[in-house]
Amino acid sequence: MEVCVGCHGKHGQGGKNDEYLRLTRQRASYIQEQFLAFHRWT
Repeated sequence: MEVCVGCHGKHGQGGKNDEYLRLTRQRASYIQEQFLAFHRWT
């Protein structure tokens, strides 16, 4: 998703200096939970 790329990188590798979580190798259920939480906050 474009909204995620700005912080987590084009390939989900995480942000500079580990500032943002690496999304690669995360459980799909974790990403879904976090996306839904993010959506509720915006």
